[in-house]
Amino acid sequence: MNDFSKLKALQKTTTLSELAHLLRVQPKTLSYNIYIIDKNKTTTKKYSEFSIPKKSGGTRIILAPNQNLKFIQSQLSKILYSCIDEINKEKGVTGSLSFGYRKKSSIFDNAKVHKKKKFVFNIDLKNYFDSINFGRVRGFFIKNRNFCLDENVATVIAQIACHNNILPQGSPVSPVISNLIGHILDIRLSKIASSCGCSYSRYCDDITFSTNEKVFPKKLAYSNTDKTWHPSKLLISIVSQSGFEINMQKVRMSLFYSQQRVTGLTVNKKVNTTRAYRDLVRALVHSLCTKGDFEFRGDFYKDKISETNKLNSLQGMLNYISRIEYQELRGNRENKRFYPNINKLTKSEITLRDYVLFRYFFNPEKVTIFGEGKTDKSHLKHYLNFRSNIDTSKNPMPESFSDWKNMNFHDFESRIFDVISKSGGTGDIKKLVTEYKKYCNKFCIPEVQNPVIILVDDDDGSADLLMKLEKVKKDKLIKVVRKDFYHIDNNLYLIFLPRINSTDTDIESFYSKEVIDIPRNGLYFEKSNLSNNKRNYSKKVFATEIIPRNQELVDWSKFDQIFEKVQLAIEHFQSKK
Repeated sequence: MNDFSKLKALQKTTTLSELAHLLRVQPKTLSYNIYIIDKNKTTTKKYSEFSIPKKSGGTRIILAPNQNLKFIQSQLSKILYSCIDEINKEKGVTGSLSFGYRKKSSIFDNAKVHKKKKFVFNIDLKNYFDSINFGRVRGFFIKNRNFCLDENVATVIAQIACHNNILPQGSPVSPVISNLIGHILDIRLSKIASSCGCSYSRYCDDITFSTNEKVFPKKLAYSNTDKTWHPSKLLISIVSQSGFEINMQKVRMSLFYSQQRVTGLTVNKKVNTTRAYRDLVRALVHSLCTKGDFEFRGDFYKDKISETNKLNSLQGMLNYISRIEYQELRGNRENKRFYPNINKLTKSEITLRDYVLFRYFFNPEKVTIFGEGKTDKSHLKHYLNFRSNIDTSKNPMPESFSDWKNMNFHDFESRIFDVISKSGGTGDIKKLVTEYKKYCNKFCIPEVQNPVIILVDDDDGSADLLMKLEKVKKDKLIKVVRKDFYHIDNNLYLIFLPRINSTDTDIESFYSKEVIDIPRNGLYFEKSNLSNNKRNYSKKVFATEIIPRNQELVDWSKFDQIFEKVQLAIEHFQSKK
């Protein structure tokens, strides 16, 4: 059944059994999980409860459904999102008033509606999810003219979605249902906003009005003599009639000469993260690079977590800053700089670069290999997975094979590496290896340090890189073992792939012609990026589909020589300690 038919299929459904089949579960499974499970005290409960801290203080209760119920709710969520897409397509709706929990929408999209405005007025809805109860959910699907579902089916949907008569935070289906019910409020508030010359948007429970009018319309809000702002009686009434309540403690007016924030982002001149947030992240990265550790403090305090999770949390903060910065750049027609220019980075990009260099290059958790191409790591992992399957009597296992399985593999395709290499090509790698020592001068040397090896193709495209390496002063570059590897500085090594039959060599060169010529649905492998999609399949398909399915045809011992070079670099690094 295609997505376009989901709404009609849902409307034709009249029983629990028919709804279960639409959700792709057995009727008895659906019935058990919504009606019986909590009555049987010996079984798994519907939900597990835990709390998380709010930024504003206090805690938020999260109700996480058990695995089976989560699957049912996820299936219902997919169907409802498909229904929304169908309804919007039929009505010609392309925009949105609500940006939370929507595909291809984010807090950035919500914030940019209010960029460069004289007045920005924010209100929050009190207990947003808790205010949507069983009766509201059931009534919505029965009465809403876009759905008009059978009463029995609407009841089952409400049973799936609600717990203890509320829409639980933590359920996969709560967001889409809250948006469906909240859309009534959006229509009403957007109409009054439009009549006053204001822009309107909602992100979950966060509602914003903004305008460039000389005076903010009293239809929406007014200020007392003490300059305290209050929502108007009309605004309170509309919110109340729509089944919600304004949290009076979170009413905020921001004028153009002060910091204006919408869903945590500043919107005065451009959409951006706050300076305080960027300064904090910069300080954390500086502490990590110069002291080897950092601690979350103040408003950004994090609970005690493992070292890896702590680093991942910091990386998430860096990615958040980067994502907002580039979304703003993409929307600026005057600025065509959509990605990092590694020769001229912004302050935020320099912070991210320092973090990336310290975590993934200068202080990696394990011996790490970076492949030049985006599929190189897949081929190297396949080698480690399948090498032991070949006839080891004819091709003895290398002594260090078991150690090689404990390595980390990366490529330069991940967005986080854009600040040091946009493409992973030899041009960017040349800049990295020739400036690595300068980059890392300020880093503290860890007690235990592992080597990082960059693998590059040995072809005409690498000639410029090779010439650059040859020209670097001898005290900065050490050539050893017949050019088996280059020691760049500290723990960084560069290795050219071993030549195969004295020809240009890339990672695919280590496969026989028999493997290279394996067809897929009438298409053939073409290494060139200029391949004809009608005749050829890509490097990604070759690496992720063809090789795993045909691993018995590969002579994996050919890859031994790559890792033997890697082993020489590792031994060289260990001898320097």
